[in-house]
Amino acid sequence: MTEHSSVPITPSLRIAELEMALLASQLHLRRVQRLNQDLTHVIDALIHQLRMMTTRATNFLGVTRRTWGTPPPAAEHAAHHVEHTLDQLMTVLGSVDDYMQLRHWSIWEEHVDLARLLPGILAEVRMPPDGSRVRCTYDPLPTLSGDRHALTRILVELLSNALKFTRTCSAARIHIHVLENDVEHVIGVSDNGVGFDMRHVGRLFQLFGRLHPSREYEGVGVGLVTVRQVVERIGGRAWAEGEVGRGATVWLAWPKALPPTVPA
Repeated sequence: MTEHSSVPITPSLRIAELEMALLASQLHLRRVQRLNQDLTHVIDALIHQLRMMTTRATNFLGVTRRTWGTPPPAAEHAAHHVEHTLDQLMTVLGSVDDYMQLRHWSIWEEHVDLARLLPGILAEVRMPPDGSRVRCTYDPLPTLSGDRHALTRILVELLSNALKFTRTCSAARIHIHVLENDVEHVIGVSDNGVGFDMRHVGRLFQLFGRLHPSREYEGVGVGLVTVRQVVERIGGRAWAEGEVGRGATVWLAWPKALPPTVPA
């Protein structure tokens, strides 16, 4: 054999190389999973500590205000501003905690009849009754393969958003669309509210992404991120369409068959 000769690649050698590559990939995946778990524990601990400190600050502010008697207007205004900021911080912490919990939510596959699920969801979001300024309609609802709790949280989020962004409408219209193809059900929640500029649609699905001022519309920009994350975990898709002043529709494509193993 000359110095320029190469070792022939036999099937057994190729298999050994593939096995080594697979082992390296598995080790890398385990390291990433361990780092992810460590990060989750750090964030959970941080949320817990911040909640405790915020609660203490709120309690201290309450005690201070009770000892003031009748404070000067400037002091009362400052105290009110601090109280409002602390309330907002607690809301943000709660939303981030929900987001982190849903990242590791175990999704169980079952048959979920949306028609039976919807009345409880409408009650939870406090959908006004028929004949009020809000009219909520829906197409015939399917039975999906999925997790009842996950689907409930998704629809609560979408309908809550629709109610929030139609609150200034004298005649609000909310509709649940249902489409279907060979592999998925496509469900959309539309409204005739304030809408949004499609040039900024990407921000809707970013953590803390907001397209409307918080002083006019409550929320911290976590809900739709959570919706997309849950839907994508089961192999689906989520997206939004809208037009300023003419409303919006948030769509989700839900697979008819969930993958054999839903990632945690």
